[in-house]
Amino acid sequence: MTKKVRIARATVASTVLALAAIGLSGAPAQARTPADACVLNPSGSQSSLNEARSCFSVDAKMSRALAVKERATLTFTVTAAVTRAGVKVSAELPPNLRWVTRPAGTSQSSRLSRAPHRRGELQVADLTRSFTDGQTATYSGVVEAIAAGPAEISVTASADPSQARQTATDHVFLTVGATPAASRFGIAVNQNAGTTPYRGATPQPLVTSTNRKQPAVATLRPAAQVGRLGAASPGGTACATGTWNYTDKNGVGRPAISWRVEAWDRDSSGGDDLLASGLTGFSGEYNLCFDNTDGTSAGQDVYIRFTADNGNWRVQTRDGWIYNYVSGVDGEVLDNTTADFGWLQPGDPTHMRGAAAFAATQVTWNNVPGACWDMVGPCRAVVILWQPDSNDGTYYSLAGNDVHLAAVDPDSGITVSHEVTHSIMDDVYEDNFPSAPNCNPHNIIKVSSTGCAWTEGFAEWVPAMVFNDPFFRWPNGSSLNLESPTWGSSGWDNGPTVEGRVAGALIDLSDTNNEGTDRVGEGISNIWTTFQNHRSATFAQFWSHRGSDGFDVGNNALGSLFQSTIDFGFTG
Repeated sequence: MTKKVRIARATVASTVLALAAIGLSGAPAQARTPADACVLNPSGSQSSLNEARSCFSVDAKMSRALAVKERATLTFTVTAAVTRAGVKVSAELPPNLRWVTRPAGTSQSSRLSRAPHRRGELQVADLTRSFTDGQTATYSGVVEAIAAGPAEISVTASADPSQARQTATDHVFLTVGATPAASRFGIAVNQNAGTTPYRGATPQPLVTSTNRKQPAVATLRPAAQVGRLGAASPGGTACATGTWNYTDKNGVGRPAISWRVEAWDRDSSGGDDLLASGLTGFSGEYNLCFDNTDGTSAGQDVYIRFTADNGNWRVQTRDGWIYNYVSGVDGEVLDNTTADFGWLQPGDPTHMRGAAAFAATQVTWNNVPGACWDMVGPCRAVVILWQPDSNDGTYYSLAGNDVHLAAVDPDSGITVSHEVTHSIMDDVYEDNFPSAPNCNPHNIIKVSSTGCAWTEGFAEWVPAMVFNDPFFRWPNGSSLNLESPTWGSSGWDNGPTVEGRVAGALIDLSDTNNEGTDRVGEGISNIWTTFQNHRSATFAQFWSHRGSDGFDVGNNALGSLFQSTIDFGFTG
């Protein structure tokens, strides 16, 4: 395996320009298209670094934080970049808020939410209207708090809920206090949330897979003490067993896989003692065995700590606190016995999205080849910054080497995996990320640049493969089919400067759902190997590197590219 070669950004730029100038095998030039008008940040409160762009923007504000029985005004402004009829504008209140006065012109309805952080009946005020290009409309209503706790208000404007570019959403996060002094904007991260029993149906994996790839337990301590599930307890030892889980946005239980799990002895006379550690398994299970000697009692006073960090990826707050949860204590566990801690999950429902982000990263890890993100050089942990009220997203920071997720992003595992893939590429390319001009904002279906199309298209292909789903899916429920569009597909630009075309070509190369001129279904390994061996700055350069690695660049493979409007010499 050839080691990747560092290429200075200036060299990359000249390479890109040279490839653009000469073309490949007479590929047709990309026709210039009208400027894309839909470049609004869909959320008025979200970071300008957010990668998403929309035909609409929504900016929602509350006049003040409020306590139980207090009232405040919710104001939201919708801006349209294009003329659209049938735009639905809706404002949803969580179960602990209610409408006193709805915004003018709206009707009221309700819907049931099963999401852990706002489970119950949501109060909805909505209307449908037309917008003209550049038009702004502002609405306001009076809201009353009816119960204490975290509150997430969402306001959406959509001409077509299935289309991300036609939908925009903003959120207001606040904590309703029992008293005004306890009320605040935002939702604080509870660092002492502990655990609570999971009582639902048997948790189902996020993705069903025959793969069973775990991070190296050697990254944890003390690995030598970790018992195997079902192993008999030797004399003088004891074990702790149970499962670790979380609940997703639809109220479905999921096993929390590959979390660090540790058994500790609670010691009132000094610091607590680490007894054993390992990783939760593919059903969220763990079984930790340890020397049960305790100098102060008949057995260990055992509790379990679950941490969203396994050495290869972690989820943490912006200030560096890694999400972790401590169970109750099973007092004086006796020799040759197993303490069953049962089925547990995070004790704070507002943390479930963080667990979902960890799970989406686990799906990515489990379904890409190799023993680590970087199969050739040093492997860097993927660091995910997330908080239950975060507006800092959605993007990967080259400066910080970390993924920034907005509060709602983990509602889409594909969105999480997309940003994680940017982190993987930065690691594999040894912090020499390709130049990607005309990439902020960028549009999946429109021309950007060869560098932007490659880096974004690759980061759309990986989630499609690891989730076995050719759609890109956004947290608000919008989606876009990346595989079926071909020549003449409405709204799509053509060629290797369009990220969606790069993603589609890679999907057609790797999956077995062949149509049109797509004749190849080789799986993920060949593409992943070339990605690991070289620092490709564009899709054209990747194709050249693929050929040098000995993989198919003949007419059959070119047909898969041609199906996605990338013509590198396909002859039919």
